[in-house]
Amino acid sequence: RINPKGESVYYNNIGTVYENLNQTDSALYYYREAIRINPKYESVYSNIGTVYKNLKQTDSALYYYRKAIRINSKYEAAYYRIGAVYDNLKQTDSALYYYRQAIRINPKYENAYFSIGTVYLGLKKSDSALYYFHEAIRINPKNEFNFYFIGLVYKSLNQTDSLLYYYKEAIRMNPKDKSFYNYIGEIYNNLNQTDSALYYYKEAIHTNPKDESTCKRIGEIYADLKQTDSALYYYNKAIRINPKNEDTYEVLRSWASKFSELGKCKESISIFQTLISNDMADAGDYNKIGWNYLLTKQFSMSVKYLEKGELIDENNLYIKSNLAHAYLLKGEIEKAKSIYKKYKGKMIYSSMSWTQMVEGGFKTLRKYGIESVYFDEILKLLK
Repeated sequence: RINPKGESVYYNNIGTVYENLNQTDSALYYYREAIRINPKYESVYSNIGTVYKNLKQTDSALYYYRKAIRINSKYEAAYYRIGAVYDNLKQTDSALYYYRQAIRINPKYENAYFSIGTVYLGLKKSDSALYYFHEAIRINPKNEFNFYFIGLVYKSLNQTDSLLYYYKEAIRMNPKDKSFYNYIGEIYNNLNQTDSALYYYKEAIHTNPKDESTCKRIGEIYADLKQTDSALYYYNKAIRINPKNEDTYEVLRSWASKFSELGKCKESISIFQTLISNDMADAGDYNKIGWNYLLTKQFSMSVKYLEKGELIDENNLYIKSNLAHAYLLKGEIEKAKSIYKKYKGKMIYSSMSWTQMVEGGFKTLRKYGIESVYFDEILKLLK
């Protein structure tokens, strides 16, 4: 038979397993069994306190933490945990008192120094925050979060060089945490130091190849730099990570429209092909890719995509107009004329008629060097 002390440890360990599984009722049952066997087992009272703390039952949490202290007045973890309860309640004086009690008992209690630092950071008492974070580093020079929080202090002071130094120290402690690379990339991006920003963002992706948001950040930087191929590469990378993120496609749609306005039809077509290949294209996208194929004199391709758009939205007059142009330029004259005639007299919206839209389309096509002997004939027919 297990001796009573060993049996209580056994029940405590089972309770801890259930606590880690978030099965609080079972955790509390086994913790209480441990106490029944050994009523002086202070760490179990503290564990029960933590269960109640996580359940946001503050009074019960404090009751069990204090019971642990009554059993063992030198039990620093209970003081620390009481401090954390008061910290969460924004009762900073009480939080600081209990954190300091934990340090009084154990002068090498790193978490207590760190937590006092965060309290002072929240109070905007930078000197005190720095003191306690540095004490935490003195105790544990390998904890990257101590360096990160010192960086936050310098961020609040707008001291960018010091901020960057401590963030880079955090990376040195833990080179596999992509968040630190992102933080630094953001700083350099805000400073318009794009080469450095790109370097750190790419390092973030290197540590986590599934980092969709960072791929999009890199894409945005390259877009601002007008490096279209690189921008599209990283946006496509983001799409491969998350093919159903509508926000990404909306950005790409806006780019495609801008490229089209600038006469960069090839780039615009490439983007719409991305939407289509990922089953994210709507009727408007098919219309726009068809229009861009028109402007590049790829009339058969234009017809192909405009007809697909028409299947999605048969009432879209923009698609009808562009499809008529595509038929006309492809040489399918009667198909084109039947569409032009069918919608004669229709209004696209209050200030634009079907005739005006067709006339505007011909005007743009002529600007791109695309001519047809039928343009003037169609316009006469419509007027």
